[in-house]
Amino acid sequence: MCCKKNKTGLPELMVLRKEMTVAEISHLIGFAFVTVFALVKVFNGLYLFALVIMFVNILMNLYPSLLQQENKRNIDRLIKVTGRKAKHPDIPLYLKP
Repeated sequence: MCCKKNKTGLPELMVLRKEMTVAEISHLIGFAFVTVFALVKVFNGLYLFALVIMFVNILMNLYPSLLQQENKRNIDRLIKVTGRKAKHPDIPLYLKP
């Protein structure tokens, strides 16, 4: 007997999209905070430290935020398809075809 496929419905996709939006904004806030910290270090003459901090900042905050934006676009497509199949009235207007 094969594995049972888990189907995700429209409400679960909407909740997932909201959670991803919160995570994306949190990463952007973290990116902005660490960028200010790195700029302070540049003004203090600690160029190498600021460069290392910004490199880590890009990897740990900016990249995940951009990745979440891409994943939200994919979820939006799934919401459109799922909503069309189910003729679900709860789809936000900006996602309706």
